[in-house]
Amino acid sequence: MEQMDKVGFYHTPKQFLSLASNALRPMDTTDHLEKVTSYALDYNLKYPAELIKVERKKNLLLAKLVAAQTQQQEAKLHASFPPSLQKVLAGKRLLVWKHLLEKFEFDDMEVYSFMTNGVKLVGAHDTPTCFPEKLKPATLTQQDLEASAVWRRKAIVGKHRKTDDPAHVEHLEQTAQEELDMGFMEGPFVSEHEVTEHLGHNNWMVIRRFVLVQGAELKLRPIDDCLEAQLNRGFTSTSYLKLQDIDYVIGLSLKIAEAVVSGKQKHGTGNWRGKCLDLSKAYKQLAVHPSHRHLAVIFYHDKDQQPRFYVANALMFGSTAAVYAFNRVSRSLWYLLNKMLLIPCSFFYDDYPMFSPTELAEDADASASELLDILGWRHARTGPKGQPFADSFNVLGCNLDLSKVAQGEVVAGNKPGRVERLMEHFARIKAAGKMNLHEAQVLHGLLRYSCGFFAGRFLHQVCAEVMSLGMAGLYGQASKLADFCDYAAGVLESCVPRKLKVFSERRPVLIFTDGAWENGCASIGAVIIDVATGARWVLSDRVPEALISAWSGQVGEQIICQVELYAMVAVRWMFRDLLKDRRTLWWVDNEAARFSTIKGLSPSVTMRMLVREFYSLELSHPTFSWIERVPSFSNPADGPSRFAPEEIQSLLNVDTCHPFQHAPELIDKLCNNSLVLRKGGVICRPAGILWCKPMTQ
Repeated sequence: MEQMDKVGFYHTPKQFLSLASNALRPMDTTDHLEKVTSYALDYNLKYPAELIKVERKKNLLLAKLVAAQTQQQEAKLHASFPPSLQKVLAGKRLLVWKHLLEKFEFDDMEVYSFMTNGVKLVGAHDTPTCFPEKLKPATLTQQDLEASAVWRRKAIVGKHRKTDDPAHVEHLEQTAQEELDMGFMEGPFVSEHEVTEHLGHNNWMVIRRFVLVQGAELKLRPIDDCLEAQLNRGFTSTSYLKLQDIDYVIGLSLKIAEAVVSGKQKHGTGNWRGKCLDLSKAYKQLAVHPSHRHLAVIFYHDKDQQPRFYVANALMFGSTAAVYAFNRVSRSLWYLLNKMLLIPCSFFYDDYPMFSPTELAEDADASASELLDILGWRHARTGPKGQPFADSFNVLGCNLDLSKVAQGEVVAGNKPGRVERLMEHFARIKAAGKMNLHEAQVLHGLLRYSCGFFAGRFLHQVCAEVMSLGMAGLYGQASKLADFCDYAAGVLESCVPRKLKVFSERRPVLIFTDGAWENGCASIGAVIIDVATGARWVLSDRVPEALISAWSGQVGEQIICQVELYAMVAVRWMFRDLLKDRRTLWWVDNEAARFSTIKGLSPSVTMRMLVREFYSLELSHPTFSWIERVPSFSNPADGPSRFAPEEIQSLLNVDTCHPFQHAPELIDKLCNNSLVLRKGGVICRPAGILWCKPMTQ
């Protein structure tokens, strides 16, 4: 085979600086809004409230007219369905839905097939053009699953799992009865023989149902363990789901604020409100394909430890195929809310964060509910998930305050009570001295909602560490778990809402860092350029001996990664006031340092402590940081890190090369947290406070 060589030429530092000076943070270079949402937003900005109300009434009248015209066809369509689909789809006006999607030019009409035929749980669905392609092939076929179904069933059913909380079993039984009453399941069956007789064969799969404690509110949610049953291994996904998470929602709110302040809103007061519309029993509103119902037999042990079996008619919460199919159907409703009802909104699974000018908020709320009623989709109208439009509303675990949109400001914070409940959760784990993977996943899910580019990155490394704890036992000892719980609680206790202003400076601060470790000498360098003001700094210095001693005592002589990462941490601390609320583009040539800060985690204790300190200032001096790679040859900080700053000083016309400011508090924390004792091959840190509030000027 002929050998292929890669040939190229590195940019010189001068060339790289020239290109970097024109770079912007990615959040400012792409319009992240979907076209249909931009269409709805522009409509609300251009036209008066009365005209928009008329347009909504006209489109809703069209839906009602189509419903009347297709009433008989709709009845015939439902009558043609197998009994399992009839029960799940009762009340759905599928022909009206299809007509509206076609009229308003929806781009994924295969969703109609998901509804009318049911969703296949194994195999592959089509590849929609609305999502990027991403192939993840199945590792089992339907025939594999059926051939081994009997023995896997015996293993799952025969494994008794006594719950510590009887309330979980009670909740399972209550949920099962509700789903039976609504036609989402068939049963109960008290033996495998009864299920076999019902299905007509013995090659059926059992899916264990258990209770997940979800959210800061500790909500009990039944989960069908399709992973344990290996059902998910039989599904091939062909696309990447682009979910509109909290960053998308906040980005949309900032677009609104920017438009109002810029005078693009031609009518109204300029005040906006929001709400989060929530579908009820969302997954249960889609049916399982009749040919795959034998792959979806739900099972749990009742309060007397007796097995209970139910054959699913509706999608299971835990199936990978269900996730892909539901999100595509959910996207169709989101599309109609934007295009048909002119309500700027996003969607995240079964949640629809919606925005409206104050003058139109009540009409938008009523119109959205009316459309869903016409189509037959259940949704929350009252309670915590059925709130009206308001200046401040809860969305995806956060609270979004729009009261100052007219002044160009949006405030994002944690949902009331979330921080307190998270701290209680960490306190329980600390007291127990252990945390399993499930608990780690729950905490990670809760923390991720508060950790985005807009909401702030101060919990980024906490999210990363909590998952590592729950997976491979990174710490391995109760004392170390307690240290982490104290650290996480300290960060949570200091959380404050983040104020986002639309006209904050978008021109970034460019930061180049580098480190060197040669002949027992550790040195660091940095080049900082404020593109907005033209201010420039060149820094060069040695790493304090205390840090070298602490790192060498733990990791030996190879401390170049620690040196490189310390350069980033030192710049972050030294220039915290300059970087506050600014876009920052970091250029780093050491991959270990770069990936540790990007991921928020490192297997090295010393690197992990450095990452913590890098992000600790996100509480008091938040930034919008982006970390990229620069080749060593092109890195302007390479010379300063080797005590040769003259060339870059001349290039930047900088007279003085400054030393780093090694904050005593920072050095003390890094040294104390890096010192280790080895007992039986396990790394142990001395007891002590691992987190304290960031240093102030």
